[in-house]
Amino acid sequence: MTASLRMFSFLVLSFLGVLLFGGSASGAGAFGLVIVKAEYGDLPSGAKADVTQKVSEAVKDGGVSIEANNEQFGDPAEGVQKTLCVTYTLDGVTASKTAVEGETLVIKSIPTLKIRSASYGGVDVTAKLAALAKDNKLNLTVGDAALGSTPAANAAKTLTVTYTVGGDPLVRTVRENDVLAIPRVQIVKAAYGDLPAGGSIDVTKIVAEQVKNDGLTVTAGNELFTDPAEGIGKTLQVDYTLDGVPASKSVAENETLTIEAPAGK
Repeated sequence: MTASLRMFSFLVLSFLGVLLFGGSASGAGAFGLVIVKAEYGDLPSGAKADVTQKVSEAVKDGGVSIEANNEQFGDPAEGVQKTLCVTYTLDGVTASKTAVEGETLVIKSIPTLKIRSASYGGVDVTAKLAALAKDNKLNLTVGDAALGSTPAANAAKTLTVTYTVGGDPLVRTVRENDVLAIPRVQIVKAAYGDLPAGGSIDVTKIVAEQVKNDGLTVTAGNELFTDPAEGIGKTLQVDYTLDGVPASKSVAENETLTIEAPAGK
């Protein structure tokens, strides 16, 4: 059997295993990235080693990047090109990924908005808020029009919501008729390059993925964004909203751009 055919067969078996068994109990329903199983060797049926612990130890900031090589994992099958296969759960969803020897296996955790609980005027509106969340964002004016009337129809009401955006649980309390924005920092547009008129690239998606715990910290550099203007000092420009209010911020290449939501809101 050729190497390509063996790999195809292995991927099919891995996929079927994910469908049938859904990963280990420790990963089921867990938030973030959980390594269920990792193997390195002459997969699927040759000599191999269990490297689950090694890959688990490489998880950092909700993701993992690890090269498939003998230095990392030893050599369980001398003279044969080896494969690293990792089965994992990401926010409770089971998946599998492979990399051949010499390649780097990358699993990136994109922050996901999850509404854990919500109460408006003493009424549970968790399901309503979850349904209103789109593209990992939630924007609404707190009131009966969006959340439904409550027994306290003539009294001033508040919305209290507990949620996560790729991090620890956060709690917000918003008064009726005020705007709820989750995450509090939302990226509208981001560009990197010889700004304002030179060569540049749109990095909105990349910057948006760096928002965590209602704040943003990102270093402007070619490693993250590539280089759209070689030999020229570049700028990162970010247009965003904070609690629904538009704002803009920029930093020079190699500087760190930070947006922090004020506490107590």
